Amino acid sequence: MAIKINKALQRNAFNDPTKETIQKSISQLCQDVESEQIIMPIFQRDLAWTTKKKVDLYNFQLNGFAPVSPISMNRTGPKSLDMPHVTLINRSEIEELQEGKLSVIDGQQRISTNFQAYTNDESIREIVLDVTRGKFLDLKGSDIKKNQIPVGVLYNKEPRIYTEYIRSNPLLAEYDVSSLLGQIRTKFLNYFYTINYAQDLSGEEQIEWFDVLNLAGSRVPEIQMKLTRLQIKGLDFYKEYSNIFRDKLELVGLDHLFVQKNTEVSIPLATLNSAFELVSGKDGHSLNYSPMASDKKESFISDMEPSQLRTCFEMTLQGLDKALDFINEINLAEPTRIDYITYLTGYFTYNKDMNLSERNKQNVIDWYNGSNFVNKTNQERRLMFDKLLKC
Repeated sequence: MAIKINKALQRNAFNDPTKETIQKSISQLCQDVESEQIIMPIFQRDLAWTTKKKVDLYNFQLNGFAPVSPISMNRTGPKSLDMPHVTLINRSEIEELQEGKLSVIDGQQRISTNFQAYTNDESIREIVLDVTRGKFLDLKGSDIKKNQIPVGVLYNKEPRIYTEYIRSNPLLAEYDVSSLLGQIRTKFLNYFYTINYAQDLSGEEQIEWFDVLNLAGSRVPEIQMKLTRLQIKGLDFYKEYSNIFRDKLELVGLDHLFVQKNTEVSIPLATLNSAFELVSGKDGHSLNYSPMASDKKESFISDMEPSQLRTCFEMTLQGLDKALDFINEINLAEPTRIDYITYLTGYFTYNKDMNLSERNKQNVIDWYNGSNFVNKTNQERRLMFDKLLKC
């Protein structure tokens, strides 16, 4: 009896994706960014490279002993349209994704860092090439020296900006120095990156490819992947909920309570717990549904229908409004931790239909004034929320 051959295996044996590899110069890549030919899927993290990482890239491109690693892109087609996309630099939403765009799956930090030099972006203004030391440096607030030139001038897309800077600095304008700088500028603009292309990947396939490429690097958290899958279903967690959550705090001057960037997602997500309990029909409150980051319920992101999640968003944002109004109207001390906000939000969400008596209000005030979250275990903090719900 003959072996049955898998049809996909037979097809893939003759499909060689390495033949979809080309080379593009940095100047070509930057022009593609400007024209929004290069974009990226929304699950990509924000620009995250430190100044040191940027300096390292500029130095490796200048003095490195090997090419920089390849960039991976998906050329969009009909299947790719189910994945929301944004522009590369400012992450503006692309309303109508067109076929034939180049969606960066791996390489946005490198492309963006080079584009920042190409456009003399504010973020790289303190990076200079030191001619004497033969490398790029971070000024870290120091004054620029006569033997240094800003990377955003040296690599600027406008030749006029570069030449005018050289003319205005006599030591850099000396023939040996200016000739060398001209060669370095040319090397940068003509520096070639290898681009690996995939053709028309669906949203799920893009996520899978991204995950494989980043197995050894900085991976996108699983929760962010789940939130991205929601966007494929037409629900935007950021636009419809977490950004509004943050904006409400910003309006009252409390956005500084997000002490880390990643808490702008985890804390609003955890604050949904009271709404999750109500919408899912749970009988009473469970301790591990407290509005704290360690109790965030990622499973609900996958299990609930978008309409249910939108109900949870609305309930929680209303609870947040009530919490902020309560602090303001009672003239309570400004909260020193985000927990005071999230716990009160959970309380008002859970008791959304209850008219608070004067006794209830005083109990909540006493809880607020008497609570201290410092050096508390997770279980102690869960008990603190349970105590609040009984006020």
